[in-house]
Amino acid sequence: MGGKKIEINIAVTGQSGSATSSFINCIRGLMADDPGAAAVDAVETTMKPTAYPHPDNPNLQVWDLPGVGTSTFTKENYLQKVNLNRFDFVLLLSFSRFTENDVWLANEIRRLKPKYNLFFIRTKIDDDVRSAQRSRRKPQTSEGRQELLKKVRAI
Repeated sequence: MGGKKIEINIAVTGQSGSATSSFINCIRGLMADDPGAAAVDAVETTMKPTAYPHPDNPNLQVWDLPGVGTSTFTKENYLQKVNLNRFDFVLLLSFSRFTENDVWLANEIRRLKPKYNLFFIRTKIDDDVRSAQRSRRKPQTSEGRQELLKKVRAI
């Protein structure tokens, strides 16, 4: 059976503010203001699991899940509200550092489905590179940027 005939549902989740909507738009080749793009904002935007079809394969659905760790989506109610069992893969996005909420969510996913296809993605690395540059009087060298990226990847 061809790969484009199988329905695949991919959940994109993480702590609120981890850029799940931006990530989904990026892999779909869209900007935030394009028709059909996932809503992107500086405040909690995704309020319910929302499916977005991949432009090259209508059987591939990328789901934008609400962020965990807000007053609306607490650890206590998150799993019930998003129903992770319906997904084939989960992409767990984290920015800056993996937080207590990220670790909790990863452990809960593993507990629910021990052989689940769970992948970790670190977002907003460019913000860390810019911050490292702003904290110095002298311009950061290419080697310095590479060392920072090496540290981030090792986490």
